[in-house]
Amino acid sequence: MKLYFNLKNAWKIFILVFILSSCSDFGGIVEIAVKDVVNNPLDSKEIIQSVDNTNMATSYKEKITENNTNIQTLPKVVANPRYKIGNPYEIKNIWYYPKRDLTYEETGIASWYGKEFHGKLTANGEIFNKDIISAAHKTLPMPSMVRVTNLDNGNVLNVRINDRGPYIHGRIIDLSEKAADLLGFKDVGIARVKVKILVEKSLWLERSAKEGKFPGSEVTTNESIKLPSINSASRPKVSIINTVADSNSGKLTKKNEIKTSFTEILASSRQGNLRKVEPQETKVWVQVGAFASSLNANKVVSKISHIYDTNITTIELKGRILHRVRLGPTQEIEKADEILTKVFQLGYSGSKIIVE
Repeated sequence: MKLYFNLKNAWKIFILVFILSSCSDFGGIVEIAVKDVVNNPLDSKEIIQSVDNTNMATSYKEKITENNTNIQTLPKVVANPRYKIGNPYEIKNIWYYPKRDLTYEETGIASWYGKEFHGKLTANGEIFNKDIISAAHKTLPMPSMVRVTNLDNGNVLNVRINDRGPYIHGRIIDLSEKAADLLGFKDVGIARVKVKILVEKSLWLERSAKEGKFPGSEVTTNESIKLPSINSASRPKVSIINTVADSNSGKLTKKNEIKTSFTEILASSRQGNLRKVEPQETKVWVQVGAFASSLNANKVVSKISHIYDTNITTIELKGRILHRVRLGPTQEIEKADEILTKVFQLGYSGSKIIVE
């Protein structure tokens, strides 16, 4: 009778073994379950419940291990910093053209990023640290230095570019969490800013990077400096003396004394060099483009004027007369985002948000 009972349940056992054995994670559990059945026959429902309970315990143990941050199981991120401009690239059907622009100045909306990218590689091979002052830009060389002014509160901060982004429409720079905190918009999430290239510091960073020298991304608790170098194990203080940059040629020429060091760069990256200026009252526009032909400008206006208030202004830029097409103004960034989205949907992918 006992033999008949075992045979009667055997087909259930072997089907269960076949299904579970196909999953490598259940191999040990299946073996335990089969041994238990041979020695102490169970109903198939009880077998499944036993396996489920064992699996739950295993998953819970794995979760505890994960929560205890068992870092040894994670792949190690190795920094390989380098000077990089890069080739043209496409994101979300929009083309970006990285270049060395020593006249760069732009107003727009800034955002920030933090822990979700903390410890990951930046676009130029550094390791992103949310607690260091840095930023991502779509086209400027990496590394380079910019001055970011929060137009809403007057906070001004020098920031080193070492990553690419942001790729949310209407944003011109993505700052680290530390930089956003110092500039006073971490809690809000976005801010109206002006971004201007710092020529001398950018050229110094470029030259140093091409020599394989990079400011480290970490500073110890006593604020001593770590200076990793690709080509050199030494940690010299590198200075540019009696030089000034020509923004047109990009060359360093002798004039006034300028001293910059890795120590200064790193100290500013950790502590910041926050300054204060008068806040500015600004309005937000969506600029669709600037056209040499007034006829083309009016054609564009006829296609977008149903979205929001639209106007054409004539400007002179580098000796050329251009007809600038804009929608606005508005006081709200959210409204500008909404307008920009509608303009993109009409195919004007070069449109951008301007703050003035």
